[in-house]
Amino acid sequence: MNKKIFWIITGLSGIGILFFVGQQNIGLAQLSVPKDIYMFGTIEKGEVMSGYFGKHQPDSKNKTWCVFIGSNGKVYKLALIDKNIHELYIDGQKIADSQIWKHTAEYKSFLEKFWRNEEIENESRELERQIKPFERKIEAISKEIEKLDRAEEKLDRDSENKPANFDESRANATARQQKLAKMQKESDEQIENFSKQQETLSSEQESLNLLTELDKVLLRIREDLKSLGVIRNSNNLSFKLSNVELIVNGKKISPEVFELLKARYIVELSGESGFVFHWKGDI
Repeated sequence: MNKKIFWIITGLSGIGILFFVGQQNIGLAQLSVPKDIYMFGTIEKGEVMSGYFGKHQPDSKNKTWCVFIGSNGKVYKLALIDKNIHELYIDGQKIADSQIWKHTAEYKSFLEKFWRNEEIENESRELERQIKPFERKIEAISKEIEKLDRAEEKLDRDSENKPANFDESRANATARQQKLAKMQKESDEQIENFSKQQETLSSEQESLNLLTELDKVLLRIREDLKSLGVIRNSNNLSFKLSNVELIVNGKKISPEVFELLKARYIVELSGESGFVFHWKGDI
């Protein structure tokens, strides 16, 4: 997939579905998409979308859902509560609670990446929180420097008719400017330090390759559509698979195929959520 543009997932009220991206430094304002929709994936020219999408949903009892393809080619859906596996589905089949532990080796490596990604998200948000006071401080300093500059300009205009305290006022203004410049430099250095930490976190987050995990899911859905006889090939393929419907190349697919793929890939939550591939139009 084209990975130039990422959407930021925000405001999920305790729901996580595989694809937490966090600080990708791309603003939602760049994208003319309804505000009640979040997405992880890419948007190409003409707003052709590929990835995971969802509409704002209420709290789901603090469950975090993961959907991914295991190294064995099977589809895994896991519900997590505080890093404990609450539910496990493999290829759409629910695993008995007493048997979940037997599959640890199959989902462990993915969950380690998933959990580290969430930690990075939290660390990045904390850095943002720490940066804000310094940004406000720099803004206040800039305003004070502008005020001093205007006062100095006035002194220069009045230099021919110096008031009694001209030299003292000039010295005080210069001293104040120097002090403010030092404070501004210190704040800039603090922000630069935080920014370097954020860059390190972003690099680590990118190395987790969660976008690659998303690509695997989309590829498997395409393969399933072909094996089920829905499509002959994936040329010019477009689909939307959600908890509401399956549309392939503009046509709504039979309930039987939809229910099969929904069981494999889709977490049933309120609202609508799921996967889109080369999708252009409303979601």
